[in-house]
Amino acid sequence: MAKLAFFASIATILAALGFATMSAADAPAPCTHKDFKTKLVGDACKAGGRDAAKKAMQDWVKKKEHKLDGKTPTCSPAFCHKNQAPNYDLNDKAFDKFKAVDPDNFLAK
Repeated sequence: MAKLAFFASIATILAALGFATMSAADAPAPCTHKDFKTKLVGDACKAGGRDAAKKAMQDWVKKKEHKLDGKTPTCSPAFCHKNQAPNYDLNDKAFDKFKAVDPDNFLAK
């Protein structure tokens, strides 16, 4: 009887650890930046973390109506990001360019 109780305890502990690991893995990676100047990225980060923000921006870039001086925006250093993962740091003109292309999506501060 003592062996059965011991094995039941071990099984319970392993199951609890398994469930805890699964739920932690399901949580989206948080966004690197915490101060958002655009509604698009802020909402996406709150809803689904970094992956959602990245997808939202990639979808935004693909929209044909978003043009700056006749050119489609890109994630490159020439337009927006100094680097990509893991930090996604923006260049100095990124927000000005975003605002010029999509002023309705820019949050006033």
